[in-house]
Amino acid sequence: MSKNTVSMRNFLRLITVYCILVSIHPVMAEEMVSKVKQVGESRVLESSEFLFVRQPNGHNYKYSKQEFRVVTSWTGDEFQKERHGAINLGVYKDPWQSKLKSFQGKWIGFSLKNEKLTFSYEMSGFDGAKYQIDEAVLVEDGKFSLSFQLKQLGRDVPVNYRINPDAYQQITTDGQKRGRSTVFYLKPGQQDYKITAIRDSEIAKIPAGYSVKTIQLPDLKGGKFEPTGIDFDDEGTMYVTTRSEGVWKYNNGQWKLFADGLFEPLGIVLKKDGAYIAQKPELTRI
Repeated sequence: MSKNTVSMRNFLRLITVYCILVSIHPVMAEEMVSKVKQVGESRVLESSEFLFVRQPNGHNYKYSKQEFRVVTSWTGDEFQKERHGAINLGVYKDPWQSKLKSFQGKWIGFSLKNEKLTFSYEMSGFDGAKYQIDEAVLVEDGKFSLSFQLKQLGRDVPVNYRINPDAYQQITTDGQKRGRSTVFYLKPGQQDYKITAIRDSEIAKIPAGYSVKTIQLPDLKGGKFEPTGIDFDDEGTMYVTTRSEGVWKYNNGQWKLFADGLFEPLGIVLKKDGAYIAQKPELTRI
């Protein structure tokens, strides 16, 4: 057997391993050639298409370098992959438009500007319009904000940015909003531009004596955490039945599997003599 044949076989083995990694987890393969960067107070993992960002407030988001938009957000310590159940933030693909036609974009990069992680790119329109745009993203509980700085490089034309308002109770801008439209216009000559989108839970009125707390869900390694029932014991431990991932209990910031192997648990009631769990074929006491 020749050395060339052996080298070719080794090369094919490496390609096979890489393809398996990509099929299992695309970001895992990217991590082979990418490193997490600290940019100000944020951590950034860059792949060929996306930026995965960990903010200091515990919120993570995915930014598309090809579509020039923030795509989804989620919470938790793991930010180097998009977590199951991540929230789609409703920014349309290729959001920048002029006269109902999308701009052609050119990615420049990301850096720290004015103490903020900033994404820079160029947008060119069909009518000679051209801008360099610096964008900063802030994701918080129940809302997110986009801040833009525009530098005119070509013709000055009416520019708008598109967000789907269906998931939001309120969207505000310091530009111009056209009625109930999903389009938000910049004022003539405007260079600094901000949009804030607020979900229902952010502006809901909480009765006196109550508060809202966001709880990180357990890592089910690809499974879905679909709660069907909740109850609390005398010590304040929360028990949650799920449709397909068993019964979990939560206390002091930690999740622990309480019971598994049940057929679609539909609810739970805690008594002194045990936990009564309703599953499809029967009522079970544990």
